[in-house]
Amino acid sequence: MGFLKTVNTHLVGAINKKLYRAFQYQRINEKLLVFESEGDLTDNSYALYDYMNKKGYLKKYQTVWLVNDISSALGYAKREGGFPNTTFVKKFPEHIDLRWSKSLATCKYFFYDHSNVMHDLKKRKQQTVVYLTHGFAGYKAGKGGTEKEEFTYPDYVMVTCKLSAELYPSFANFGKAKFLTMGMPRLDYFGDDNSTIRNKIESEYRLSRYKKVFLWMPTFRESNHKEISEEYLRTETHLPIIETEIILDKFNLFLQERSLLMVLKIHPLQKNLPVFQKKYSNIIFLRDEQLHEINVQLYQFIALTDALITDYSSISADYMLLNRPMIFTLDDYEEYKESRGEFLPGNAIDYWTGAHVYNLKEFCSAIEEIEKGKDPYKKEREKLISIFYEGTKRDSAKKILNFFRMI
Repeated sequence: MGFLKTVNTHLVGAINKKLYRAFQYQRINEKLLVFESEGDLTDNSYALYDYMNKKGYLKKYQTVWLVNDISSALGYAKREGGFPNTTFVKKFPEHIDLRWSKSLATCKYFFYDHSNVMHDLKKRKQQTVVYLTHGFAGYKAGKGGTEKEEFTYPDYVMVTCKLSAELYPSFANFGKAKFLTMGMPRLDYFGDDNSTIRNKIESEYRLSRYKKVFLWMPTFRESNHKEISEEYLRTETHLPIIETEIILDKFNLFLQERSLLMVLKIHPLQKNLPVFQKKYSNIIFLRDEQLHEINVQLYQFIALTDALITDYSSISADYMLLNRPMIFTLDDYEEYKESRGEFLPGNAIDYWTGAHVYNLKEFCSAIEEIEKGKDPYKKEREKLISIFYEGTKRDSAKKILNFFRMI
């Protein structure tokens, strides 16, 4: 059965590509847009689409969303009151799909933030492929591996600053793409004062009950997928600093005594690990699908938190724009560097403007400092904001659309 499924997958893929080439004889549809994101209707692609929808710009376009779960996407759209002129198509078709082939062959613009599904399809000169990215290019290097030559690279890559543009080629080959300092549309949510979203989050999580809400977004380390798991980290919790479930229980009591909430954002590939199935009074394990069910974007949730805890993740570059306290857990700094290679840039640690903690005692002390309202890294952080955000603060979607003369 496995052999037959593999044969079927390759056969379907080959036929869809042939259909793609056949549809290239049709004229480009100047009003056809294709969007892709990881997690379906998320990240920078959805933020750009959401902006267009709220401003009424979608009414003059036809839109195709490439998604993994069509029924889930339809549910999301229905809860939003419907998306105008929008069709959902399987990102990676399991069957012969004329809509997939035709939309990619005839669209004017393809916006993506994770999977460039046109990488093994040769696009036409009249088409524009835009990589909206899924984070600041920096800090952790990839695990390496030989890159295959692609048929289609993005024409444009969106970044928040020149430093990011300089670092991106170290992570992947972007061909002759032009890097545009226009920011990331998802960061526009940081400037929104959306009472509807606030009420949804409050109704679901009751954040107002707590003195402070900490968001913990550790770098993805260990999962059930061995090929992308960090082999050196083998603890009960799969987390830095807090290595056992007993310590996690005690940490929950520490938070409870101070009326603090810890929201631990779980990476999609770690969500099924046993440790994250347990319930705690002052710790929430936040999953993408939970936000999806109430039509809330991750960055809309992030905007309502008081402080960030992370390590080598580029989320710290994003959170910097909120100008709120950050804590960096660096207890596995040397092991991580050995596993992933040198940090980019080489002085990456200089950009981590917040308390650097290496053990549980330092971790709890840093949390208590923020609880008391102390923020000794504020001035240092403000200096870096001007480096990381060169005129791209919270209006990225509008700038991108203006650049391509879509509004």
